[in-house]
Amino acid sequence: MTFFLAGIATLLAAAVLQAAVPRPLRLAFFAFVTVAGLIAAGTGALMTLLNGTESILFTLPFPFERATLELDPLSAFFALTISLGGIAGTIYGVGYLGGYPERSLRGHLFAFALFLVSMLLVVTTRAVLSFLFAWELMSLWSLVLLFFDRSNDEVRDATINYFVAMHVAFALILTGFLLFMTRSGSGDFASFSAVMSDPSFTETALLILFAGFAIKAGFIPFHSWLPKAHPAAPSHVSGLMSGIMIKTGIYGILRFTLIVGVPTTRFAIIVLVVAIVSSVVGVLYALAQHDLKRLLAYSSIENIGIVGIGIGLSMIGMRIGNGPLILLGMTGALIHLVNHSLFKGLLFYGAGALYRATHTRDIDKLGGIIGRMPKTALLFIIGSVAIAGLPPLNGFIGEFVLYLSMLSGAPHASGSYGGLVVLTAGALALTGILALYCFTKACGIVFLGSPRSNAVETARDPGGAMIAGMTILAFAVFVIGLYPAPLFALAVTVAAGYPYPGDAAAAAMPVVATLGSVSRVLLLFILLFAFLYYIRNRLIAGGGGIAPAATWGCGYRHGTARMQYTASSYVSPLMTLSGRLLGLGTDLERPQGLFPARTAFRSHPHDLVDDYLIAPGAKLIRYLFSLLRWVQSGDMAQYILYGVLFLAAALVWIMGGN
Repeated sequence: MTFFLAGIATLLAAAVLQAAVPRPLRLAFFAFVTVAGLIAAGTGALMTLLNGTESILFTLPFPFERATLELDPLSAFFALTISLGGIAGTIYGVGYLGGYPERSLRGHLFAFALFLVSMLLVVTTRAVLSFLFAWELMSLWSLVLLFFDRSNDEVRDATINYFVAMHVAFALILTGFLLFMTRSGSGDFASFSAVMSDPSFTETALLILFAGFAIKAGFIPFHSWLPKAHPAAPSHVSGLMSGIMIKTGIYGILRFTLIVGVPTTRFAIIVLVVAIVSSVVGVLYALAQHDLKRLLAYSSIENIGIVGIGIGLSMIGMRIGNGPLILLGMTGALIHLVNHSLFKGLLFYGAGALYRATHTRDIDKLGGIIGRMPKTALLFIIGSVAIAGLPPLNGFIGEFVLYLSMLSGAPHASGSYGGLVVLTAGALALTGILALYCFTKACGIVFLGSPRSNAVETARDPGGAMIAGMTILAFAVFVIGLYPAPLFALAVTVAAGYPYPGDAAAAAMPVVATLGSVSRVLLLFILLFAFLYYIRNRLIAGGGGIAPAATWGCGYRHGTARMQYTASSYVSPLMTLSGRLLGLGTDLERPQGLFPARTAFRSHPHDLVDDYLIAPGAKLIRYLFSLLRWVQSGDMAQYILYGVLFLAAALVWIMGGN
């Protein structure tokens, strides 16, 4: 716990002291101190995972009174994830912010450090008031970071949307806490476990809490803020919000599942169904996007859905006493949670490098960038292979463990439970196929072919700090993919805290052996590929090399960028089938006359939750407020009358009370 607290203190020092450092040295100073703090916090979390739970009690002024910071395996696992992601995000961020020499950045760096601190506090505090305080600080500082480019209309709209969504989430979480507090008489989380004897009450409170945490996590249909906020934020913030912050919603769900013990069957099925819908629909929405960062945002919804699938399977396993579903479902969810924080950060940082070089996020205005930004292209492709769940990278490992949980657990799940597990396996397989389709689109249209706009012609790889931040994540993606046993062991330590009928460590041993075999096969595959690549190059060199020549173009001597696939045409067959589900709209300008001058086609997906839930609700609220517009007349005499009436009402109230 000492290292962890020292890390938080160092982050607070970085937030304050950077303001006194001269502008030329400010970013370097901030990066050094912040990374040191995150290393200390991560070390403390790792020591807890290896050695056991640690806690410390603080006595705070009213209204907090007492606050406990505790690192149990669940908290330590999330704190370690936050620390690792924060290190890469900080290094990348100072490089990204170096492109704004005209801004002092004091406020932004202050908010950045406190954003990291608030996330660490969220996953370690154990009382209602201190948790809500840390939760609200996390939302506040992320809001400040999101509002970086305040002159942009898109950023302002996304900030307002995010502000409203986070406070709806806060209201739901507060309501759930109040329900538990009315029964337990205390605000300590530990006291909540004593009031779980009434299943109906527990389920109601858990569903309210789940809705609040699901908004932060981005589950469908609670996701409306996410595809707006992530593209609008600067890319170093997008990577942290998508890779780390939304995981605090998952933490809330897991924390209260741990407190409850065994949730009701209905609650477990609701979680699983919401997760399945999020994974499949999220990746379908990602496929339809033209904005690269918006595509990545919807992909985060898909991956949160995959994490939720593991959690839902584990909950169902708890209900029916199915060991493989409990242990491997939860372990797979935790592994994929860490993996997503790595490859999604890598992808958002790659998108940020592309935006800095080309000043566009429109996929259809890119193309041919691999020759101009080879380092960025390689790192983005590594992230794409990982997120598609392909070996030998880390995205494969988490999904592999989830498949193992279903293959091992389905034979022991009778009746409708067995059918539900099989259905879930099919949904996960479909999600993997669509994710591969999605990221072949992203990589192919963005990096291959010919440039589609002049902005691409001058694109170059970013500076060393941005490349270093991405390289750290790419290295972690490879290490976990090739040697997953340590992460699996840490995840099992957390999963063993949930109700499990037997020895979790013994049950995990065969899976460790299986993962070891998988790692060796993947390593041999890489060595074989490297050997064949070496032989190929030697043969080419011995034959005098490769002479450049024009690609055969079906008789066209002068091909243009307009003859390439676009983001729409590449996924057109699938979008034709799923267009109604996505609310896909099209704009078609048909050719006119014998010699048409132009024709154009554009598709634009509509988020159905926005169209049929958020937009009508916002319209109703605006209408209700318009009915009260007469109150703000601008007449000073009317405002004075309001004051007199208020004072009169207050006097009547006081006299009546006496």
